[in-house]
Amino acid sequence: MDAHDTKLVDRTERGPWMQTYLGGRFFPADPQSEEVFMLDIAHALSNICRYNGMVSNFYSVAQHSVILSQYAEVMGYSRETQIIALMHDAAEAYLGDHIVSLKAICPELRAIEARIWPAIEERFSLTDIGEAPKRMVKSMDKRICLNEKAALMAGGFAWIIQSLEPLNLPPIVAHNPYIAKDEFLARVEFLGIREAS
Repeated sequence: MDAHDTKLVDRTERGPWMQTYLGGRFFPADPQSEEVFMLDIAHALSNICRYNGMVSNFYSVAQHSVILSQYAEVMGYSRETQIIALMHDAAEAYLGDHIVSLKAICPELRAIEARIWPAIEERFSLTDIGEAPKRMVKSMDKRICLNEKAALMAGGFAWIIQSLEPLNLPPIVAHNPYIAKDEFLARVEFLGIREAS
């Protein structure tokens, strides 16, 4: 971004901000839990395509999250694990879904995501969830990439995670954003996730 472009960024004393689906403002450099809303997250994630759009059909972050959460339920994992599986990419509602190779060369993206996640945890009362569910979801999140690759991408080159076992899932069929959003919100309701007042 050159000097001219920076003049086009809306900012206040809290730094640059973005407008959300509900018409609010969100400050990536100063995330506050009271400015996080589930409807913003569900809407944004349902409109963000996984893998930078390099898939045969539009496949949203919201659908990915729902599939992972449902898998955790089928496997008998705890409610906390199901919640983390659903919400693990929630910060991407405010950042976008950056591919792993980009994060590798721009580590500040992970730093921004790490700054936003605590606001999400606080907003939805997730702060008491321990590390074990998060580790479980991280493992599942790697393995589901193999399911997604098989269903939605050309053969191409082998990935570094190719030695892992894909999740035991039926073939993934991509949904449109409207269905993905409804399914995400239904899952939120099923798991009893609430915005803290």
